[in-house]
Amino acid sequence: MTARSGLPGVLAALTLAIVGLSLALALSPQQTTEPPLTFPVGQAPWGVGFDGENVWVVNRAHGSNSTVNVIRASDGYYVMTPTVGPRPLFTAFDGTNMWVTNSDNDTVSVVRASDGFNVMIPTVGDNPRGIAYDGTNMWIANIDSGDVTILRASDGGFAASYPAGLGPWGLAYDGVNMWVTTEFSKTNVALPCVSMANLKHRYKPTVGPVMPEFAEGRPV
Repeated sequence: MTARSGLPGVLAALTLAIVGLSLALALSPQQTTEPPLTFPVGQAPWGVGFDGENVWVVNRAHGSNSTVNVIRASDGYYVMTPTVGPRPLFTAFDGTNMWVTNSDNDTVSVVRASDGFNVMIPTVGDNPRGIAYDGTNMWIANIDSGDVTILRASDGGFAASYPAGLGPWGLAYDGVNMWVTTEFSKTNVALPCVSMANLKHRYKPTVGPVMPEFAEGRPV
């Protein structure tokens, strides 16, 4: 089964996963009569993102020539391999550009999704990891400086920075708050996105083996 001939009939049911040094397309239980398709990518693939047409696989290799493999989702065609910063980890799409965190030099590579052009390389906090988009700004979790850097997606300008616990790593936006996982304190930090000038901790639910009790959506 080839990537080009096998994909069209199962696109609605596929899930993406990184396996070894390849990108695997894992089919739903209803489509498991044939093995998943795999696509070779770069060294140590880590983060993965989607721009509406192509899948972007971040290769977490050390050195100055770190890359992202861009693969067309409809048929597995290799579109391009843009170069980004050293030891890239995660990526997020703002509607025009893909943003890639570079953990070794505390920057974010902003790459135009249409042609792979490097638009800008803003500086963020120490050892950036996860990244998420709230519709206006990009949020970057900096694990070593224990904060989140907020950059304007329109021009990469600095919007705000806020402490986010011990070892902030992953981020997710719920339409109102940005949720940040903190690796070393085993908590989630919910940061309101409404006013950049008045950022504060909304609440800090503990995660892990001990679950908090909630009253009206807040821990008690």
